[in-house]
Amino acid sequence: MLVELFIKKMQKQIPELYDAIKAKDYKKIALIAHSIKGSSGNFRLEEIQEESAKMELMAKNEDSKYKYEPVYEKIKDRLQKIKIT
Repeated sequence: MLVELFIKKMQKQIPELYDAIKAKDYKKIALIAHSIKGSSGNFRLEEIQEESAKMELMAKNEDSKYKYEPVYEKIKDRLQKIKIT
């Protein structure tokens, strides 16, 4: 049950995160990254948790030099490896 909820949540949030990155909506990036960080932490998906934590911090600081897209791709790739996206 919890795994199914996690999968559905990630399938929704990954495209939303991409859209927020494209729009440079730092507030939304931080919000989604925070959610991904917490959810992935619950399942001990440490790489995803660490990357989303970094992204959240950079977005909260509205860091326009941070490479959001490569980190997004890394998170997405990790989720694909476990068949979530």
